[in-house]
Amino acid sequence: MNFRPPTPIATLVCAAFLISGCGYEGDGQYQSQGVWPFKNYLLVLPEFSFESEYSGQFDLSGYKSHGRSLLRLKLTSSNPHKFHQLDTLVEMKVSDDLGTTYFYRNGPLNEHYQRMVAEGETSWPLETEWNA
Repeated sequence: MNFRPPTPIATLVCAAFLISGCGYEGDGQYQSQGVWPFKNYLLVLPEFSFESEYSGQFDLSGYKSHGRSLLRLKLTSSNPHKFHQLDTLVEMKVSDDLGTTYFYRNGPLNEHYQRMVAEGETSWPLETEWNA
């Protein structure tokens, strides 16, 4: 019986498969879509009531972002609201147990929209603004 060591591409495929989200133990539902190397990963955290002074914390143990992630906060309401009149401050922080902060944003949800209206032109959101 002859044994050949795996080719570099096979090793890469195995390594990518092993680090692609196996072992996620945190809150929410971790999903993968597509076929490697065109695979997307999605983490859907539990819903919570968006109320004044609400503070929530989620455990993301085992989450692997490979350095890039898109965070999305989806707000829904049974009553209609005028976006330009919202007086809603949203603070979100993603950090690890060692205190390293990977993402932090704290400001009005409609700040980007209000700035564009004041400037009278369309522009990309600043790094400190929510892209709403």
